[in-house]
Order: sequence, then structure tokens, then C-alpha cells
Amino acid sequence: MAETSKDEEMLEFGVCKIVSMHTPGHTLESTSYLLIDSNGTQIALFSGDTIFLGEVGRPDLAAKSDLSDKDLAGMLYESIQKVKKLDDDLIIFPGHGAGSACGKNIQSGSSDFLKNQRKTNYALNDNLQKEEFIEIATSNIPSPPQYFFYDVMMNKSVIDNVSGILSKSNIGYNVEEFQKIMESDPSVVVIDTRATEIIAEGFIKGSVCVSLSMTYAIWIATLYKPSTNFLIVADKGKEAEAITRLARVGFEKIIGYLEGGFSAWVEANLPISTLPHITKDKAIEVVTSNSGVVVDVREKKEWESGVIDGSILVSLSQLENELDKIPSNRELYVVCRSGARAALASSILKKRGFENLIHNVEGGIMNIVEKGFKLTNM
Repeated sequence: MAETSKDEEMLEFGVCKIVSMHTPGHTLESTSYLLIDSNGTQIALFSGDTIFLGEVGRPDLAAKSDLSDKDLAGMLYESIQKVKKLDDDLIIFPGHGAGSACGKNIQSGSSDFLKNQRKTNYALNDNLQKEEFIEIATSNIPSPPQYFFYDVMMNKSVIDNVSGILSKSNIGYNVEEFQKIMESDPSVVVIDTRATEIIAEGFIKGSVCVSLSMTYAIWIATLYKPSTNFLIVADKGKEAEAITRLARVGFEKIIGYLEGGFSAWVEANLPISTLPHITKDKAIEVVTSNSGVVVDVREKKEWESGVIDGSILVSLSQLENELDKIPSNRELYVVCRSGARAALASSILKKRGFENLIHNVEGGIMNIVEKGFKLTNM
């Protein structure tokens, strides 16, 4: 039987206690849980989406008609004041890590001492005023992935669990069956989950390259609706992982995977695409030449740190909505921060008809800057 916890309610188990702390801001119901040992020492704070390492939860996802993101940010500020009163030596265990769309600039790692976070997390700065916090917390927030609001509805209903989805979706199809499904329903999206550097050498024509080494599920959930039907291409032994990670963000319509992986497709002599890479050594020469157009698929907040002069700025999350910005009669050099998103973007462009004009810039903007190239301020 479910019960609703109250602010500062204490639950005892064994020699330990857990105190619930209502910490609204990310959502109205957000709650953190403080673990206390038998000596009364504060051991850990399970902070959910209230405070991350180096960041806080974004306040724009639960806004209702009578509550703006700034209203929620104000609540979040007050919640952070509760956290600031806790002991320095307790460990913070946040609900998400680096790469999560629930925060803007989350640090890497899964936990940290509160005393360390006081030094590195702007929200814990004693000199930060409420108005300043609200401005920071509500500025430069990327568009929320489509699955966020869908998952909220799913959480309020009776849904299949991950193991149930896996049992229905972990079905292998031979090449002929796989191709037949693709041809019979053009709306089916084929996702190639292999490593980016391997995908560059070849992938199924029309497939979209989202490597498992990326924030794989988040990007698929950002780019596609939960109603989308998917087919998976994966390295042997990675099929279940690819399906499970999608199921965890509420994507259930995975038809199955290609038996034998991409090698089986090649052996059947079926159509493939390639993704030429511009090597690190050639990167600066290419992006500064007039032989093509640079397409920068980073997010807006990344562009603010500098861009390649003359480049077309189209964030990956908006790429399919802004294809009209990209010339179809020029060679395209696609860049992101380090290369993974550029490969994904390039595969989408190829799928949309830019088949012979795409080059992925290896190492991305980071590589170019490390070699001494100066970016232009926006």
C-alpha cells in the first residue's frame, strides 16, 4: 500500500534513519532523503533531481499554468538553503550524472562530499542571491526532450516493466526479414548502435547512427517520438543493452534487431552508406577553406564560447526541423564538440538526401582549438 511521505518525516530501519526533505523546484513534489546513522551522524543525502554535482535540476519541466519556470526556480533556491545547512562531510548521491538532460552542466561522477560541492557548485555559494540564482537556473536551458512529458504520463499509469519490454523486443531477424520490415514500413527507424569510428566505414543506407557510447537513449528520445517503431543494429551481445536502455526512458516499440549485425548486411551485398572523416591533421585546413560549408551541430550554449567563422549553426536537437538552412549543393563538414554528435547528425543528413556531400570532422571543435585555431565570438 502506497503512502505519502511528509517533510521531515523520519523512517527507521535497523540502526539507521532516513529523513525525508521536501525540496521542490525541479518539480513540486521533489523530495531528497537524508541518511543518518545510529550516532546521529549525517551520512548521505540522496538528492534526486534537486542538486546534482556542480549543478541543480532544471526548473522548467514541471511548470503549470499558474507556475512559471522562475516560480519553480525560486522554490528551488529555498530548497538549496536546506541542503546548505547539512554537515560538510555527508556524501551527496544525485539522481543523474553528466550528460543528463535534467541539468545543464552536470559534473562527471556519481557522488561527492558536500564540502567539495560548496566549492564547485554555484548554487551552494553563500554570496549568491535569490534573484541571481533564478536568472542562472532559467537561462540557456535547452529544449526538453520529447520523452520527458510522455514519461510523466506513463508514470501515472500501469505500464509494462523493462524486462517485459525486453522479452517482447529482443527478437532477431535475418537479413531478408529485416529488409522486408524496412521496405514495408518507411516510418520504421533503423538505429545503428555501434561505435562511431566503426560506423564511419559503413552503415545501412537510411539508418541513423546513435552509438551506445553516447548518451544513447537520451538522444533517441530527443529526436524521435515514443510512438516510433525501431529496428536495432548492434554488435553481437549488445542487442539487449540497446533495447533495455530505450525501454528505461519509456520507448517500447522496438521491433527487433538484425541477426549477425552489420556484417550480415554487407555479406548480402545490400546498400550501405559511408561517413568520410576529415582527419585531425587536416581539420583546420578543411574548415577554413572555401571548398565547403561547416555545419556546427552543438547546442546554443556551446556556441557562446566561440564558433568557426562562417559556419551554419543548427543544433542536433533541431536539425530535422531546420534542414532548409543547409545547402544541398555544397560539401558539408559537420562538427560538434568531440565528434560523436557530428556522426549522428551526418547520418541524419544522409538519410534526408545529402548522401554524397557529408564529411565528419574527426575530433570536433575540441581538436581544432587544441591545434591553435581561434574561434570567433558570436
